[in-house]
Amino acid sequence: MPEVIRTRTMTARKQHECMWCRAVAVEPGQEYVRTTLVEDDHMYDWVACQPCIDAVKFVIDWADGYADEGISEDLIQDWARDIGPEADSTPDTQTGEQRAALSFLARYGKGMVVDHGFIGVAGHPDDNECTHRADGTDATYCGRRDDDHVWGAA
Repeated sequence: MPEVIRTRTMTARKQHECMWCRAVAVEPGQEYVRTTLVEDDHMYDWVACQPCIDAVKFVIDWADGYADEGISEDLIQDWARDIGPEADSTPDTQTGEQRAALSFLARYGKGMVVDHGFIGVAGHPDDNECTHRADGTDATYCGRRDDDHVWGAA
């Protein structure tokens, strides 16, 4: 398990990436927490965005003892992919954990689509392109693949 050497609040001089979701964690001039850890004689710094920090308590509960070696990018991603799709697509009915998981999935990598389910091309089941339009116009045409959506085709 990683050993915490130091935790300190700093003011960013440059933009930093979250070590879990890979989104921007902090912009220049913002205060943030930097943790220095050592594991297997390797020292490294850890920076995370606030939404990921808030999600850690859910990941620890979900992992049920498997987080003894720390919360890796793979573990938090597995948690989000397990919990996120269980959420209803209506935010009012989502639990705090489901909202945290969907938030992670939206930020992670290229980001998953979490604001609507996949709507395939009518009459073309082999066409893997979402035709959802948030406001009904081509300006908000989705166009993403089924596997980019938390809620796939029904």
